[in-house]
Parts: sequence; C-alpha cells; structure tokens
Amino acid sequence: MNNEMINEKDVFTATNKSILFKDVPIKNIYKLGKTDYFKAEKPLEEHIHKDCFEVCYHYKGKQTYMVGDKAYNVKSGDIFLTFPNELHGSGTEPEEKSGLFYLIFNCMKDTENFMGLPKKDSDFIKNTLYSCKKRVIRGCPQIKTILSEVMDLYFSDNPLKHSKIYALLIEFFYILCLKINSVEKTEEKNLADIEIVLKYIENNIYEKINISTLSDMVKLSNVQFERKFKLCTGFTPYDYIIRKKIDLSKKILKTTNLSITKISLELNFSSSQHFSYVFKKYTGMSPKEFRNT
Repeated sequence: MNNEMINEKDVFTATNKSILFKDVPIKNIYKLGKTDYFKAEKPLEEHIHKDCFEVCYHYKGKQTYMVGDKAYNVKSGDIFLTFPNELHGSGTEPEEKSGLFYLIFNCMKDTENFMGLPKKDSDFIKNTLYSCKKRVIRGCPQIKTILSEVMDLYFSDNPLKHSKIYALLIEFFYILCLKINSVEKTEEKNLADIEIVLKYIENNIYEKINISTLSDMVKLSNVQFERKFKLCTGFTPYDYIIRKKIDLSKKILKTTNLSITKISLELNFSSSQHFSYVFKKYTGMSPKEFRNT
C-alpha cells in the first residue's frame, strides 16, 4: 500500500460551495450545498432548519450525526435525513474527512403543491418523507451526478437552466422516494468475498497491505475490486485500511505508554511524521494531543 502523499488540497482544510435559489427560484427549495473536508474539522454545532427538511448525501468518507441523544453513523453512499425544526449536529465527533451534498427545502405537513407539482405528486413526496422511519438510507451515485449538474447549471449562462434544474430536482425527489420506500436486499454472494477481504485486513492490520494482494484474493482486477469494495463498504480499500489503522492507534494511545514512533512502526507507517500527519487528518488532532485528552 503506497503512502498517501500531501497534495495541493491539503493546503485547505475544506472547500464549500452553496447556492440559494434566488436567481433560479423554485418553490419550496431553499439551499443546495457541497462540502469537501480534506481533514477532520471541529464538531458540527447543533442547529435547526426552520420549517425545512435537510437531506445530506455523502459520496466520500463517513460522519457521525447526533439527533437528540441518538448517534447515527453515515458512510459514503448514504443519505441522512433530518426533519423540520429538529435539533441536530455531530455531538463531540469532529466533522470527518469526507465529502457531501446537502439540500434544504421547505415541506411541512400542510404544504400544498410542493415545488409547484400537481397535488397528487406533491402529496406522494410529502407523505413519503413524513412516513420515513429511517434516518440513514442507502443512496446511489446517481444522486451525486444530479446534484453536481444542478450546481453547474446554476452558475452557467444556459438559457434553459431554470427548466433543467427543475427537472433534475424532480428526478432527485423521485430517486429519494424510491430509496426511502425500498427494502435493501443485499445478496450474500456479493458480500461473501468482500467479507473474506475484511477479515484478512483485520488479521493483518499491523502489516503493509497491498491492494493487489486483496484483489487477487477475490480474483478481480484492481479496478473491479476497488469498485466492488466501495459499493459494499462505502470506502475505497486504501481509505478503509487507513481508518482501521487509525482506530487501532487510538486504542493503543489510550491504553499503553508506547511512544508515537513505536506505534507508527508497529502499524507500518513510513515514519512517525507520516503517521502524525495522517492521524491528524482523520481525527483533527495530533497523536500527542489525543493521548493527552
């Protein structure tokens, strides 16, 4: 497994891009945002969206959210739903190294003709949202494609952007309702080989793990393996392995007096400096700071 190199993005801790639907007014749609965290940030403060739902689609990394006193773990490919006027944040957990879109829209129980849709369609969306018993819903890559296109169009000079954005948002709610109403059926045969890989990673977490070794185990090319691994786990193989190493290092820091240099060598990082860099990137603090807390 090659070491992840410092790149240009690491100069910034995060990039944020958002649009308020003013220039392209669409009834009931308030805000669409996209955030990429290149390293862990401070916790997300508790907040509410007055009379608005928020739908977050994570396309990279993972995050823990708190609603009331309950924690929800969200990973790449998941949708996280909060209801109008509901207090939520990330508790004491940092904003993880991750990427997500969030859409904020007004849809109260007495809302009529949501987005200007016919009553039948509007009621279907509204009833689906309010009947949802799940906070975390498995999404699909198409959601990222749709929301990316909405953003690109919003900042374009396309004379038909209003109509196209409207159509894309209808498609978004169509997919969202399908996902809320669907029953996840994961075929055991699709997971069996990935479970073998996960077990291997767990048993060899102290070693240098090569992606080619993992793909050979399940008789797939590297590209096919990485695609399937992310589909099943929500993470790339490299990201998954690094997160497991960081989780283990946190336990070692808490329960032993091993030096940071010794821990980095035990976990097969190239150096203590590289270990400290990666640790801070994923946790928001250095190994020393973590141990002291």
